[in-house]
Amino acid sequence: MSVSFDDDDKEFRRIQRDMKALRGAFATAGIHEGAGSYPGGPTVAEVALFNEFGTETAPERSFIRATMDINKRKIADFAEFVLNDVILGLKTPKQAVNSLGFFGETLIKNRIQTSRNWAIPNTPAVTNAKIKGGAVFGPTPLIRSTLLLRSVTSRGSL
Repeated sequence: MSVSFDDDDKEFRRIQRDMKALRGAFATAGIHEGAGSYPGGPTVAEVALFNEFGTETAPERSFIRATMDINKRKIADFAEFVLNDVILGLKTPKQAVNSLGFFGETLIKNRIQTSRNWAIPNTPAVTNAKIKGGAVFGPTPLIRSTLLLRSVTSRGSL
């Protein structure tokens, strides 16, 4: 099969249009507005904030900032991969941005799920309180009811 100049021009214009659509595009991953609340307690966003930065009585257990810092190279490589997919016409700009957001979401969820391996352990008092409150995962930092984990989402914007 041969490619005519018209086909090349059309493909070039598509790439230009897609690259223009990606200018200013971004993806976010983490706890977004409307994530909900714990029954009779704080919002999911508040719990995320308390864990991300720590409080006077609780240690910092960064699961968003640390994920991004630890995985900078992986994220950059994945961004390059999805950009190449756009150039090749395998993904639309919207699909690429959403893919990048979902990649970040997956990394954050993985960090939460492995918190037992890296986070400062809960104190016995906190563990007992979590279990008494019905938590299935009492001793595991960042996981009480899995609400925080389930509330991690991603959003893309063009």
